[in-house]
Amino acid sequence: MIVMTYNIWNYASSWKRRMPLICGVIRDVHPDVVALQETRHDFRHERGRGQGEQLAAATGYHATSETAQVYVPVARVDEGLTILTHEPAARVRISHLTLLGAERADENHRICLGVTIDSGSKRLHVFNTHFSLSAAARESNAREVADFVAREAGDEPAVLAGDLNAEPGEASIRYLTGAETRDGVTGDFIDCWQAVHGVEPGYTYASWDSVRRIDYVLGRNLSAVPRRAWVVGNVPTDDAYPSDHLGLVVDLE
Repeated sequence: MIVMTYNIWNYASSWKRRMPLICGVIRDVHPDVVALQETRHDFRHERGRGQGEQLAAATGYHATSETAQVYVPVARVDEGLTILTHEPAARVRISHLTLLGAERADENHRICLGVTIDSGSKRLHVFNTHFSLSAAARESNAREVADFVAREAGDEPAVLAGDLNAEPGEASIRYLTGAETRDGVTGDFIDCWQAVHGVEPGYTYASWDSVRRIDYVLGRNLSAVPRRAWVVGNVPTDDAYPSDHLGLVVDLE
């Protein structure tokens, strides 16, 4: 099972130039599931058709999308998450994360989108999220998402993928990976990149000058350590990168 996460940078820069590059990355990897962040609907582009739906149609996937932040409600400009799968998800669920009003850096509504993939006798729960720019809000995001995944996936295998806007040593990531507790509770995930590569940096941002690892695939109740993990989208075409983030791909047992 190959899982990919990619923040596609909404309509920033030139979408018409970047979309074929993103499609090329997806086709080259041919993942079983793709967690996309910053997918927008915008009436000024493609008659309002969502970016997740555009990518799905171009690459032959099925799109499950959900709005997080609404910018213009009537004509429709909004941003959220999309999960691409080969077949429609067996189950879809959404958790709306708490917006911390006192945090000036926490101005956008955040969600966690989950789908269940059935593959013969095996089932995998895939969750996609995009954490806040506020450190305090990210800690809140991490606790709520960990609870959501535990509640919805139970003891079955699950992955949490997305742009978590935090480096590995920050409190939100340490909570998710069990290195730090809050009120005696901690997350129960493994960092798939770290499980494969140890201390290698694995930077994912920015794509043209990567100095931070803020995009993750985290595993829970996996049957084995991931076999491979690698970044994609790090080669420009005519000086254009597919996104301002690199994609992260993990090959699960």
